[in-house]
Amino acid sequence: LYLVRNNKLIIIKGNRFSVGKASIDENQNFDEHKVKLQKGDVVYIFSDGYADQFGGQFGKKYKFRRFKHLLLTIHKLSPKKQKEFLDDNLKSWKGELEQVDDILIIGIKI
Repeated sequence: LYLVRNNKLIIIKGNRFSVGKASIDENQNFDEHKVKLQKGDVVYIFSDGYADQFGGQFGKKYKFRRFKHLLLTIHKLSPKKQKEFLDDNLKSWKGELEQVDDILIIGIKI
């Protein structure tokens, strides 16, 4: 989860095992995170698909460093404008390359 507050990015890391818990010990539990949200906060949850997309001049991955910067750049836009920006940016990045994974981004403005 990425939280943008006062133009700064706060990262809340999740557990590194699948939601289905198929390959872990049944007694292992997910960590619970509680975040006190403030007016103006923007919360993003997402899959790794955007960051894992190949493209650009050299056919490299987009990566999370670039994704973080992108969200900091667009977080003040309306939801519709953010979606358009994300879509256009992804199309530009991947060019003629195939989409390699599912892409899910959910943004919530408080």
